[in-house]
Amino acid sequence: MNRRYLCVRCWREQPLEMLYYVCPECQQSERKLPTWVRSLEPGTGRPVSSLRRPWWRRPFVEPLDLACPRHPAAELRLFCPPPCGAPITRAAELDRRGTLAVGFAGPTSAGKTLFTLAAVRRLRGSRVGGQKVSLLGLGDTEERFGTLESALFADCARPKPTSESASGVDGTMNFAWEVTVSEDGTSHRRRDALIAISDLAGETWGTPSHEPDELLDRYLDHVGGVVFLVDGASMADDLGLKSSDAWDSEPRAGDSGIQDRQWLRWLVDRLGKRVQRVDLALTVSKGDLLWADQEWSGLETLANEGVVSSAEGEAADTDSLRRALDASGRGDLAAIAETQFRRTDLFIASSLGFRPGEEDIDEAERLRRPPEPRHVEAPVLWLLAQRVRGLT
Repeated sequence: MNRRYLCVRCWREQPLEMLYYVCPECQQSERKLPTWVRSLEPGTGRPVSSLRRPWWRRPFVEPLDLACPRHPAAELRLFCPPPCGAPITRAAELDRRGTLAVGFAGPTSAGKTLFTLAAVRRLRGSRVGGQKVSLLGLGDTEERFGTLESALFADCARPKPTSESASGVDGTMNFAWEVTVSEDGTSHRRRDALIAISDLAGETWGTPSHEPDELLDRYLDHVGGVVFLVDGASMADDLGLKSSDAWDSEPRAGDSGIQDRQWLRWLVDRLGKRVQRVDLALTVSKGDLLWADQEWSGLETLANEGVVSSAEGEAADTDSLRRALDASGRGDLAAIAETQFRRTDLFIASSLGFRPGEEDIDEAERLRRPPEPRHVEAPVLWLLAQRVRGLT
């Protein structure tokens, strides 16, 4: 009786007995509205009338026999209760595996939507230590995410800001996948996690904690990991490097990390006590702007090596990245994160993989060649490794 399901639209956990259902055969009749799912006596299709009795007088009913009283053989369709009403698949059940909700936070100019699209694309089919990570979307995740992914990698078009392209509510894009880990050379496969991503508009992450945001708080209740993006263009400007390219001719100017620290402050405050159970992947975006310079070329080597912690449990050497953060006025970001969050690690990545020149942009302001993401999956793999047994 403890079966619970996650609604990806409203981020509520719903017990099975509180879901709505539609019986396909009943739907053909005049009755159009879904009815409540009720606990039914096994093999009878009749409601368990003793549910209102004191718990010590209730019969033990396990497993739950979920069936339409009129058509017990029909495959029921489940829905989140009103006012949400979103469809819920059986794969969204939570009691058999953990849920890792991953947030992508950071200032509005850090490139969160681009990074999210590139990270999930590279995460699918990635290999770590002889193990392959596979994703299968829940509900219409594959279709909705695929539309956005194709716009970037097939059409080479710049993603719209989240608040403009959102397919969820209040400027969000919600997606969820089952994560399957398979070991090379064996037939052993297991479903290890349910990964849920909400691509929130930057303004949403920047909402002060004293301002209520019911949807955001419900999502944060599920968050086990956050990729906090530090805007590499602003960081490059502070380091005296060229921070613009033909696709982004007006990047955010350097500010010695003022916005990065403010967004981290808002994130910590919004999480409240939950911050102690959240892992943080502090990630410098647009890394190609930094490692193109000879002084910081070692950052690309770090990115190549720092996919996840090694099998011996030793994290990749991040001294060069800490030095770059210090030199740009952002050194305290790592120190603060390490004292606030459950675990913290540092990463650097590039969603495009190259700095677009004039020759790379057409008349419609699209790329003439598709993005070649570099190391964008590393922060998410690290977050998964903290939760998924054996993924090292």
